Amino acid sequence: MNFKKIGRGKKIVIGVALLAAIGGGVYFNLKQEKKKDLTETIKVKRGSVVDKLTEVGSIQLVRTIDVKSTVSGEIISLGAEAGDFVHAGQVLAVIAPDASQTLQLYNNRSAVRQGQADLEQASRDLERKKKLMERKLISLQEVEQAQQQFIRIQNTYRLNRLELEMLETKANITHEESVANADGERGGMDNVRILSPASGIVTGRPVEVGEVVVSGISTNLMGTEMFQIGDPSELIVKADISEVDVGKMRAGLPVNIVVDAYPDTTFKGAVLRIAPVGKQKQGTTIVSFETEIQVIDRDPRLRQGMSCDIDVVFSSRDSTLFLPVEAALEVFGQDEGKVKGKRGKFFVYRKEGEDFVQKEVTVGLETGTRVEVTSGLGLDDEVAADAEKMRKKKEEEQKKKEREKKTPPKAENKGK
Repeated sequence: MNFKKIGRGKKIVIGVALLAAIGGGVYFNLKQEKKKDLTETIKVKRGSVVDKLTEVGSIQLVRTIDVKSTVSGEIISLGAEAGDFVHAGQVLAVIAPDASQTLQLYNNRSAVRQGQADLEQASRDLERKKKLMERKLISLQEVEQAQQQFIRIQNTYRLNRLELEMLETKANITHEESVANADGERGGMDNVRILSPASGIVTGRPVEVGEVVVSGISTNLMGTEMFQIGDPSELIVKADISEVDVGKMRAGLPVNIVVDAYPDTTFKGAVLRIAPVGKQKQGTTIVSFETEIQVIDRDPRLRQGMSCDIDVVFSSRDSTLFLPVEAALEVFGQDEGKVKGKRGKFFVYRKEGEDFVQKEVTVGLETGTRVEVTSGLGLDDEVAADAEKMRKKKEEEQKKKEREKKTPPKAENKGK
């Protein structure tokens, strides 16, 4: 018998046994690691919960006036640029009127001068005839005719004088200038001055010297827009609110405004008014309502036309317990889900040891990202981060247990 071969065989058997033991241990450890629960958890925190609507808008002046020319003609000078502050009554532009309007003013001045002369003559004739009647040289009927003639001439004079005053007002011509022109000291119609109707900032001036403008007083023509003047003392933000969210909107709600130009500064505002009629945006089926938001924080950095983000705050809770909205599962009864606006019951999966236990909680304010926990959990309690995912996992585990109960145990090997 070869003892060397026998010893060598024993060594091989021992080596195989050791390898098997090591492999089994590694497999067991890997299996244990696979069984380790990797469910993501999150702790209950304390902080603020804000129910808000985020939209975009643009800053606008509350009051903007479009200044148009009062006469048709050529611009010969401009007295203000975009961005200038102007006062009420300040000369914004000077226009040389066209020939037809010059002729119209000349005709009205001539009619007033002639009417004044006719009125003076009629007055003298009436006084003379009254004296003749007193001397019984003429009849009462002739005096009455002279009286009627005086009244007709007087009415015509007043009408011509009113038309002249309207033309002069339209052209911003003073009475002294009108008298000087009527007396022949100046020829034709004076250059027309366009005056600022109010104090404010010139937000636009779409015309230049040399352009021909059209009167904006005629009812048949829109007129040439020469200036836009805005009141900088009041600013608003205009935003379009979708019909889905407009039901929660109401005047007075606080608004946080962040202008794109100053992303680190938040300005305060409040909902001012909501349009009663919605408009459908072109190319979409979305109906939106124009909403005006008053800017409470007056800051010279804010300018008309700036884009901004707005947060309309519907309600908020400070220093309250909260969880991410994914950590709470809302469950409806058979009929609860059919009632619009009715809430269901809320559950979380709280971690207890190595397991997760379903726990009913009471919630308060709910937003798109957070849910307020009013009872059922304490600060720093740990729950599953995704309640819906944990629910499905629990259901699968339950089904697996039920299948194992129904499956009969395997029969033992009889030949063993």
